[in-house]
Amino acid sequence: MKVVSRRRRPAELRELLLGAAEKIFSCKGFADSTMESIAVEAGVAPSVLYRHFPTKQDLFREVVLQPFLQFLRDYHTTWSGQRHAPWDAHKLMHAMITEFYDSIRLHRHGVLSIASIDGLIDKRTTGEIQKQLDTVFAEMLSIGEEEADLHGWYPKENLDLTIRLILGMVASAAVLDSLFLPPGRRRPTRRQLIDHLVDFALYGLRLQPL
Repeated sequence: MKVVSRRRRPAELRELLLGAAEKIFSCKGFADSTMESIAVEAGVAPSVLYRHFPTKQDLFREVVLQPFLQFLRDYHTTWSGQRHAPWDAHKLMHAMITEFYDSIRLHRHGVLSIASIDGLIDKRTTGEIQKQLDTVFAEMLSIGEEEADLHGWYPKENLDLTIRLILGMVASAAVLDSLFLPPGRRRPTRRQLIDHLVDFALYGLRLQPL
């Protein structure tokens, strides 16, 4: 009996291709990865991959940006949903850090692979990556400024830098955990880590409100 393969939906196929690319880029680095090897990993013909991503640079850009753009979509939905009955600062910060941590952690190999592109990607692609990341931070700044007006206890001055540093701290915990987190039995669970990150982001070294 002949088995007929199921036709994948465009979104499902795109996710498959990005997952394969993330794996290959993280294992081989940008220079040694080929579109053909990524197609093989995804189990599709190279023509299918090229139809969705015309160049390796285009594919790499999407791999790097995927967790950031997914986080922004998810968090904007979360934030918009609570505006009619605003959450306190702790609950909102917890949602932000949880969603960012989980998105970066899920795609940590793709995020780490950016270290392999020094001088290897054209300026157009690096410019597009930076432009998209700036869009993410600009949207987070807009949310942060509205929350500052609502809660009134943290300053707008240098808020863009504050947001970038908080997300940078969370990203480091998500992708460089083997370097910075304690090993063995002292290693925090995901929940313990996120709770600590939230308290540190909100209250600093005191880890509690004044």
